[in-house]
Amino acid sequence: MIVTVNICIFLLLIANVHTWTIGGILSSIGKTFVDNTACKLHECCNSEYIPQNMNKLRDNLKVSLYGQHIVQEILFNALHDHITNDDPQKALAISFHGAPGIGKNYVTKFIVESFYKLGFKSKYVHFYYGPSRFPEKERVKIYQMELYREIITALKNCPNQIFIFDEIDKMPRGVLDALKVFLDTHKFIEQADVRRAIFIFILNTGGSDIVRIYEDKKNAGFHREQLKLYHFERDLFIESFNKAGGFLFADIVESHLIDHYIPFLPLDRKHVELCIKDEFQLRGVYRPTSDQIKEIMEYVDFDGQFASAGCKRISAKVGSVIRRFSRPSAGEL
Repeated sequence: MIVTVNICIFLLLIANVHTWTIGGILSSIGKTFVDNTACKLHECCNSEYIPQNMNKLRDNLKVSLYGQHIVQEILFNALHDHITNDDPQKALAISFHGAPGIGKNYVTKFIVESFYKLGFKSKYVHFYYGPSRFPEKERVKIYQMELYREIITALKNCPNQIFIFDEIDKMPRGVLDALKVFLDTHKFIEQADVRRAIFIFILNTGGSDIVRIYEDKKNAGFHREQLKLYHFERDLFIESFNKAGGFLFADIVESHLIDHYIPFLPLDRKHVELCIKDEFQLRGVYRPTSDQIKEIMEYVDFDGQFASAGCKRISAKVGSVIRRFSRPSAGEL
C-alpha cells in the first residue's frame, strides 16, 4: 500500500515537472516573440539600436576632425575603456573645453551617431541646452528635482544612456549638483544601474587658458602634436570650478567626478581651409577652386594665428558661394 502511494506521488511530481517545464518554455518563446516583434517596430535597449560602434567613431575622429589630436586620443580611449569594462566603477563624465567653432558639438555628434542607431532621435540620447532648459537661477531647486527624476527614470529603462549638457557656462550655479549621485561610485540607485551611462559637458570657457598654454609650450619648443592632456587639465579644472556658470563651485567638480577635462585646441588657417573643403564636399562639390576657398577665407576673422570662431560660420558661407557659382549667367538665360 505504501509503495503504491509513493509511486503515485512520484508520477504526480513528474507530471508537474513536465507541466512547469513546458509552461516555462512556452512563456519564454512567447516573450521572445513579443520582444522581437516589438523591437522591429520600436527602439529597444539592445545592441541593434545601441551598437556603440567604436570603429565608426575612430574613423570619424580621424578623417573629419582637424587639429585635435588630444581629443582623438583621449576621447576614443576613454569611451572604449568604459563600454568594454564589464564592471565599471562609475558613469563616465567628460567635459569639452574651448572656443566656439572648433569641434565640440561636432565630436558630440560623432559619438551619438556611432553609439545609437537613431542618432539624436534615440530615446536614449538626452540633450540639454543650458540657457533655454535652465534659464532662471531662482528655480535651481526645481531644476535639480526635475533633472534627477528624468535621469533616474531613463536609467531604469536602459542603463546605456547618454546625457549631454551644452553651454553649461551659461547655466545657473547649482543645477548640476543634482548629478553628483549619478557620477559617484554607486552601482545602483533606486534599482537602476547608473554605471553604464555617459555624461558630456560642453563649455566655451577655458579657451583663453588653452591658447595661453599652447603659446607657452610653443615658445618652449613644443610642436602642436607634442601637447598632451596633462599640459591643460589642471588649468581647466581650476577655471571650471571658479568661473561663473554651471560648474561654479559645483559638487561634481569639487568631488573630482569629472573623469577628463578635454581641451579643444584653437584652429589655424590650414585647419579652417580643411573645414571649407569638407563643407564643399558635403554639398557635392568635390573639387572646389582655389578662388572659392579664398573667398570663404575672407569671411574668417583671425586673432593672431588662430581663427576667432573656428569653423563655426563656414557652412553658411559655402552654401552662398555654391549657389552663386551655380546660378546661370545672364547670357545663359
